[in-house]
Amino acid sequence: LRRAETGTTLSLVSDVFNGTDNIAGIEISVARNLTTQGVSLGVKVSDMPAADIALQSPVLAWLGVLDAPLSGSVRTEIGADGQMSSFAGTLDIGSGALQPAPDVPPVGFESARAYFTFDPSRERIDFTDIAVVSERGRLSATGQTYLAELIGPWPQAFLGQFTIATLDYDGEGVFEGPVSMEDLRADVRLRLDPFTLDIGQLAVDQDEARIRATGRVTAGADGWHASVDAKAGMIDTERVLTYWPVIVSPITRGWLSQNLQAGFLENVSAGVRFQTGIKPDAILSFEFGEGTVSFLKHMPPLTGATGRASLVDKKFTLYLD
Repeated sequence: LRRAETGTTLSLVSDVFNGTDNIAGIEISVARNLTTQGVSLGVKVSDMPAADIALQSPVLAWLGVLDAPLSGSVRTEIGADGQMSSFAGTLDIGSGALQPAPDVPPVGFESARAYFTFDPSRERIDFTDIAVVSERGRLSATGQTYLAELIGPWPQAFLGQFTIATLDYDGEGVFEGPVSMEDLRADVRLRLDPFTLDIGQLAVDQDEARIRATGRVTAGADGWHASVDAKAGMIDTERVLTYWPVIVSPITRGWLSQNLQAGFLENVSAGVRFQTGIKPDAILSFEFGEGTVSFLKHMPPLTGATGRASLVDKKFTLYLD
């Protein structure tokens, strides 16, 4: 306890058992300004379970879907009227997983970091830096999210707009090779219980490709469910194959890569449905022009071909005009 002419400060430092072999730490400081009658509250933690931190503030409720140790600090200012005027923090999350419920297969990561400020008057969190690193890739982003569907002060959902500056994935087990993208834009809604991530729009502008996608990811007793639908007015054939997961309709994917050489595909529409433990399903349609199509190994290819193709109910059909 420290007293000064301008105010009083109370500090507390303690170790906390966090349910693991490691001991968590917490430091709390509360300062009251005698001139303004305002209160400043600072909290610093180390190796605390993210789910426990989520219970301490509505602003941090989204941390409840993580199973990982968290270190960081937050500071809030409370005015003489008892209302919060500011809230800011830094979060460093250790190796763990996205796991909304114990019976949901975890999605692991090595580390994550977030810097944020909260505007109480607008119920808005501004993330000035988000970084996630996993064994297979990394992501960096900025954005903002609004607390939504409030029950008292507690949000049941978050509405966010994010810019993903870089997204790198080594492709292992999903794509044919490494995938890197920049400046993606996403409008999302996250509901916490049950876990539901709605993607209102994902905008991918890479070179000549302009892809727009929507989707939904949910987690329940039977695992993960995901659906993604995407459209592109024109896209390079090679880029389609780059973004096409190797486990989704692999026979069709292999046939296209070997037998259709077209500079660009037009009016491309694709959809993927995934459920834990079940083989992914896909639908696809596109048009092409000035292409080269090979039908039989011992027959010369058709050149200057124009047509369209579709993949529906695991049946691939190609039409030539």
